[in-house]
Amino acid sequence: GVSSANTNDKMNRKDRLKELELTREQKIKLKEIRQSNQAAKAAIENNTGLSEEEKKKQIRTLQKEQAQKVQAILTEEQKAKFKASNQNNP
Repeated sequence: GVSSANTNDKMNRKDRLKELELTREQKIKLKEIRQSNQAAKAAIENNTGLSEEEKKKQIRTLQKEQAQKVQAILTEEQKAKFKASNQNNP
């Protein structure tokens, strides 16, 4: 199924973030980003006025925004590391 591939990807992303040796502050921000993202995602999924297609589209946008927020809290060095590890795990 599709869902197992998804959880895999999430694990990888978490592991990749671990490798970046985030500061305490960055970890707190990361947690906040994740939590607000989960809340927003749940709101989209529970919105009965949206079609499946619209939900997917909004969730994709949400994920892009989350990625940008995560990038915003990383240092240049961490971004470079993250990009490099991203290329190793397409």
